[in-house]
Amino acid sequence: MPIQPTTVTIGSYSFLCRPLASANFSDLSAVYIILCVGMQGKWNILDVGQTEELGERIDTHERRDCWENHCRGKNIWVGVYKMSGDQYTDADRLHIENWIRSTYGPFPCGKR
Repeated sequence: MPIQPTTVTIGSYSFLCRPLASANFSDLSAVYIILCVGMQGKWNILDVGQTEELGERIDTHERRDCWENHCRGKNIWVGVYKMSGDQYTDADRLHIENWIRSTYGPFPCGKR
């Protein structure tokens, strides 16, 4: 039976989360978080980013190896906060990404 998506709230933003291994995203505009979920369900943010093309970005992400190296059980999830391009700008997405970085970071795989 597939694992059901869950919601993680960071600040006032609700991210729809699902296991990375079973995630299939279309190319939509979003802020995303990469989570490592531990044995007792405790999660840690490994990375955060934003993109206009989520499917392409996650599938070819240059820090994917870092996510796997920093998540012992390899239970990696991705959370998505959709921000449609007709309602939000690149600057809007960057603002949320930067807020998460400054409030909850640094992240082991999110260094720039």
